[in-house]
Amino acid sequence: MRKLSILFLNASTVAVCLLAVLWELDAAGVYLSLTGSTRIELIAFSPTTFLMGRPKSTSAPADTTSQEAAQPEHKVSLSAFSIGKYPITVEQYCEFLNAVGFRAAFTENRALLKDIVEKPRGRFTPRAARVGFPITYVIPAGAMAFCDWVSKVSHRKCRLPTEAEWEFAAKGVQGRTYPWGETLPSGNPFGAKVGENPALATPEGVEDLNGPVYQYCLDMFDGDFYKSSPVQDPVCTNGVWHVVRGGPMFMFMEQLRMPATWKRFHALETNSLSGFRIVVEGGQVAE
Repeated sequence: MRKLSILFLNASTVAVCLLAVLWELDAAGVYLSLTGSTRIELIAFSPTTFLMGRPKSTSAPADTTSQEAAQPEHKVSLSAFSIGKYPITVEQYCEFLNAVGFRAAFTENRALLKDIVEKPRGRFTPRAARVGFPITYVIPAGAMAFCDWVSKVSHRKCRLPTEAEWEFAAKGVQGRTYPWGETLPSGNPFGAKVGENPALATPEGVEDLNGPVYQYCLDMFDGDFYKSSPVQDPVCTNGVWHVVRGGPMFMFMEQLRMPATWKRFHALETNSLSGFRIVVEGGQVAE
């Protein structure tokens, strides 16, 4: 593995410190290493143009409001970005909580502390039954605070994915019907933990786009946004409802079609089915 380490001087101690977050490159992709042994695996995308939205000829999902808001199909161009291969896990979120402390603004539901994490010996850790699961019960503000923390320690711009970035990661330039291809798997193959079914990854390697949880996007929900969306790097900033994409493992299979897999949550609402993944602007770092 070739590791890119960033060193800088701590003026107060006149000592050279190793930055807690490192970029690592290997044959499997790009990693953002957090404090300790925790790291976020990323999939890099070059600048691209694709058709976003849902053609009127496709069958409607159960939520007709989402169906109408996903039209018209329109051209979108994206700058380079890297997206998390998986949703953020409880372990990764605990690293954030240990760095900044718990704040009530991260969640409006005490289940985060009661059921998801615990704090033995003064440090946040996942409860035994939640190891390997995506973080849930975090409101969008708590997800964005995590991204801001990663940005601060890594000196890279990290944030939630825009809806356009999420959709491109799912459907690709081919315009796939499902993240993994064109046919539905048999039975219910979607796992509850992250990375439990790599067979349903995109050809580029992104996993769990349909899997354990809905995933927050940076965009706010506006049912008419697609009608006037800018072509370059669109993001909707008006509204009180965050767009979420993807879907938990028990969704009706028809609702897994791209781009039907979106719902709307209030900016101050969370539950056991909502999580997030990150984006790092600029794509893969240079050596």
